[in-house]
Amino acid sequence: MGIKRSIYPLVSLLLANLLLSCATIEHYKIVDQELDVNLRTYPGGTIIKITKQKDLPNAFGKADLWGGKVDEGFIELKYFGEVDENKFALGLKEVSIVSNETSMSRYGGSVSTVNITTNKDHLGNYYTTGVVTSIKSPESRTYVLPPDYYDFVWDLSKGNIFSIEGYSIQFIHFDQQQLMFQISRENEK
Repeated sequence: MGIKRSIYPLVSLLLANLLLSCATIEHYKIVDQELDVNLRTYPGGTIIKITKQKDLPNAFGKADLWGGKVDEGFIELKYFGEVDENKFALGLKEVSIVSNETSMSRYGGSVSTVNITTNKDHLGNYYTTGVVTSIKSPESRTYVLPPDYYDFVWDLSKGNIFSIEGYSIQFIHFDQQQLMFQISRENEK
């Protein structure tokens, strides 16, 4: 019995170290389009869509041990067609998502604890009393903020590189029916 008691603090210490040593929360940008190849789109079509995510936080503010992710929104750039010689219309849509979701709200369930006490009264009779404590997992809230739209005209004679969220878009050619372009990841400093 003495050996079992001495293991509990060690197990608790190892478990606490495991939980506290999780990685810091990282933010991710995911692009659906292929990189470093010539692509094309039509008027109304998507040039690039960047989906934003972050690691799901755990109880200690670190990244979720199981790799869960939380959506943070997206940015989408669209081609709207030729406006004039060397000019074409683009539309940028940005949607932000705010969430307080954590690993406890996603995976957790209700936890109940029962504490039972048996006592002996002055007549020698035994009686039992108990207390049940229930803790419900926290609820998460996720809000999609109203989208931001930016419509603008790109003048190809003033440059053919558009940078957005760590990516470069090189405009190659456009006309009434299509836009040819290439997406590359910018060098991270």
